[in-house]
Amino acid sequence: AGSPGVFSRQLSQLIRAAEPDIEFFFHGGHLRCTEDDPTIGKQVTLVQQFFPNEVLTQYALPTGGASKDGNLDEPDTWRSYEGLDEAMDLIQASLRQHAPIDAVLGFSQGSNLASIVAAQSCLGRGARIRCVLHLCSSLPGWTREGGWSELFETPLDTPALVVRGAKDNVAHGSSQVAALYAAAEEHTHEADHRPLPSNPKECQEFVAMLKDFLLRHCRAA
Repeated sequence: AGSPGVFSRQLSQLIRAAEPDIEFFFHGGHLRCTEDDPTIGKQVTLVQQFFPNEVLTQYALPTGGASKDGNLDEPDTWRSYEGLDEAMDLIQASLRQHAPIDAVLGFSQGSNLASIVAAQSCLGRGARIRCVLHLCSSLPGWTREGGWSELFETPLDTPALVVRGAKDNVAHGSSQVAALYAAAEEHTHEADHRPLPSNPKECQEFVAMLKDFLLRHCRAA
């Protein structure tokens, strides 16, 4: 559950640090999130405590009825979605509208779907991107579903940075998402399920690392 307004504020330190070298735009989900949702209702309640005036949305509907992303040893329980076709069509339309886009940065569900953007880019089935950043990814059950599985038959050659939260009790699939790539960089911050760590010193160092990764892989200004 999130919104462009929520995510831009969560990333405010990165956005400030990246100016004027990097310009950000935010693509929001098209599905309204509510507190009575059996899968993400608790997350909606939590986010609204900090962002009470935001309309929270998501890109696709998590399946399985669980707020967490499954059991590591049971791939059939990993995070999957309904409505991926429409979600990815809208994401690709947004990428075309704002082209050229050098990088995709996603958190939580956004991070999960960013893997599909990267796969589509590698196979020439969508906007070409230069790199991808994954923050707090779920166990990637969506890579095993229907027509999406063929996108992941070979390792993705897109440069990727995959970040996990050491105290994240919501999404714990970062290692499995990193394994989708031929050569992914991995990093752990010491916080929970959040884009940037809460400790000021760690956050400053983390933001510098993200900026460095983006500048290494994106076109020169």
